[in-house]
Amino acid sequence: MSAPAVAYNPDFAEKWILYLSPQEWRGRVRAEFREVPLGLLEFAGCEVDPDVIEGWVATLREGRQVPPPVVNLTPHGAYYVHDGNHRLMAMRQVLGPDTLVRVAVAVPQHGHHFRFRRFGAYGTYVLEAGPMHAYAIPTVAAMVASVIAVVLAARAPNGAQEPSFAVAVGIVLICARFAGWWAGLLASLLTACLTAFFLLPPTHSLAVADPLHARELAIAALIMLLLSVVVGYRPRPGSPWRRLLH
Repeated sequence: MSAPAVAYNPDFAEKWILYLSPQEWRGRVRAEFREVPLGLLEFAGCEVDPDVIEGWVATLREGRQVPPPVVNLTPHGAYYVHDGNHRLMAMRQVLGPDTLVRVAVAVPQHGHHFRFRRFGAYGTYVLEAGPMHAYAIPTVAAMVASVIAVVLAARAPNGAQEPSFAVAVGIVLICARFAGWWAGLLASLLTACLTAFFLLPPTHSLAVADPLHARELAIAALIMLLLSVVVGYRPRPGSPWRRLLH
């Protein structure tokens, strides 16, 4: 007897990540759906109820929808199941180990990762913030972007007397688009400070003598800060900001 085709309800998996997952996941993890061999799914080792498993077995055999298990990719290439261990046990009874099943892979945002931690006799993968070097690329990108922005602003026509804030805004937005909103914010602040220090009189001072220049610099800095968030922010799945910004 051939294994039944599995029907999936992906909405529940996304809602689980958004609202039912551990608190440290909120806003730091997105769902990425993949088809993987059933044999690569790792049981969490938690207690299971045989009656619940039998219910999922019946659901699978009747062709009704099941939520994809929520998993994270492990260092050894398997998929550890966070939500859906009863469904996993039912799938093992109904499907072959090489059957491709759909899973919702919990993908951490930049700077976070899953690490296996043991709590007494029980162990699980927990989401942790990465080491400081995880922020090295955005930081370097912000520094390089701010230097380029100030140099191009100075080299623009009449840049020494009237710096081109439009050029600076454009460079910072490129940085935010490719390195993220945090890099964009840092580049915005660095660009404003470098512009005041090197281009606006009195030079080599953060003070700005001309009130007009001070007002233009403040407006440009505010525009860069706001647009960096709009351009560089990656909304989590299901967020209303995803529909608004993307």
